Amino acid sequence: MTFLRYILFVILSWPVYTYCQDPYAIIKSSFDSCQTVSNGYYEMKTKMKFMTEIDTLRYYYKCYFKKDSADTIFGMCFHYKKYINNNLPGEVIYSRDALVNTFPNDSSAIVRSTSMWANDIRMTKYNHIFYEPLTSKTSYPFFSESGKIDTAIQIQFIGEENANSVLCYHISVKTNYNINNSNNGFQVLRTKSDYWIGKKDMRPVHYSMQSDIKTDADTLIQYFDCQILKYQFNIQISDSIFQFNSLPSFYKVKTYEPVEVQPLLTNGTVAPNWRLPSSTGDTLALENLHGKIVLIDFFYKSCQPCISLMPHLVSLFNKYRSKDFIVVGIDPIDKDTKVFREFIKRKDVNYPILFATNDIARLYKVSSYPTTYLLNKEGIIVFSITGYHYSIESIIDEMILKADN
Repeated sequence: MTFLRYILFVILSWPVYTYCQDPYAIIKSSFDSCQTVSNGYYEMKTKMKFMTEIDTLRYYYKCYFKKDSADTIFGMCFHYKKYINNNLPGEVIYSRDALVNTFPNDSSAIVRSTSMWANDIRMTKYNHIFYEPLTSKTSYPFFSESGKIDTAIQIQFIGEENANSVLCYHISVKTNYNINNSNNGFQVLRTKSDYWIGKKDMRPVHYSMQSDIKTDADTLIQYFDCQILKYQFNIQISDSIFQFNSLPSFYKVKTYEPVEVQPLLTNGTVAPNWRLPSSTGDTLALENLHGKIVLIDFFYKSCQPCISLMPHLVSLFNKYRSKDFIVVGIDPIDKDTKVFREFIKRKDVNYPILFATNDIARLYKVSSYPTTYLLNKEGIIVFSITGYHYSIESIIDEMILKADN
């Protein structure tokens, strides 16, 4: 009888113990465990989808890392290989002295020393993807540097689950936003993150993040999913693996040449002519628009500032279209697909959208997006601007009135 009572106690108590775990305590314990990692090797697979894309990008990484508190750019040394569909497009090595990028197609390697190119390296920092809960100083994206948790978020213990053959605590974190950030045309409605934290060592082996973002009348979804499959931490790693000579000998060093940003075409220049296909199947030539004030917007679909600019261009087109004014969007990046046309429709774009090659973008000295040119009725450039600003519509509006005089 005593044994049966014990079994009954265990059966009744088990779900209470399992599903009433304190998620805050689990996260704090995981943070403390992550902070004890000083170096390691891992293999990681990632999935990511950007806001305006329907395709999911998949990559596989093999990475050695060693935290370095004295390094002011990455805070660590690293050597990783990135695979796309089982193909290796290159390796990246970083020490406090230099960043090395390899290109197997031509057996070249570009070396940027931190003494000469620290700012250039810093600008590319977020092009590199790591398993940051274990590689970053702050154990991002789980915690602040102090390990404190924002009280505005909702943290829930989901249960115990297997992730990559590891028994884990599954923690879900949700945040709803009520602030309407209309300055850049985007509003983050909510974010949802899920973490699978290994019960044995309290380190996360899998996490995912999803954001629901509203832009005009459209709600877009962006997500990132990351899993480590093989890993060893706090092991003996030779510093030589973070040096250029750790690469195969066939790599030949090329001189690093920074991208030179050319100034836009100057006011008073006759705009270069083009004849381009449109999203409606027609062809439009700039020479056929003489006699109209023409606003040319260089953009592409996944460019957030470009998307923010679109409703302002629609507003200007509607305001002045009866007064010999036209807006033309030129996309040198995307292809004319059903997905693209649906994107344009969702954005209520009612002005012509044209498809170009990079040659047209280079002809107009486009090095960032969006880039906007305003031409007078003779086809001469009278105004140009890059980027997006919340007051850009009033700025262009004023220039349109001047161009009409």
